[in-house]
Amino acid sequence: MGEENKKIMKEEVIAKLKDDGDFDKLRLKIVRKLKDNLLYIFSRINNKFTLELRNNIILAVKQSAALNCLGSENMKVRELSDAIHDEVGNKVMGKISDSLWEIIRLEGSTRIEIIETIVSHRNNN
Repeated sequence: MGEENKKIMKEEVIAKLKDDGDFDKLRLKIVRKLKDNLLYIFSRINNKFTLELRNNIILAVKQSAALNCLGSENMKVRELSDAIHDEVGNKVMGKISDSLWEIIRLEGSTRIEIIETIVSHRNNN
């Protein structure tokens, strides 16, 4: 089996991107673009993402054990807030991350640039 038929593993592509600094460049570009255009992007896309994200956060908070436990009404606001955050913070951040990845994958976003960078590295191997 020749070298041209060798299957390239995703770990190899990521390692190559990291070695060349392209991974960090893409990451920074994505973060900057999201920061600069987040409101614009959210207003332009179907409100499905924002509405779904908002509803997921509300549901997670309403269903939290911290909010629904006996005596929660006697907790200080900061204590209750911290308890809810500790309980649902990672879940909510996961939903936010999923929503951001969905935005990145949309046409006209950084999706094409990511694909081109990966293909370029693949072709150079």
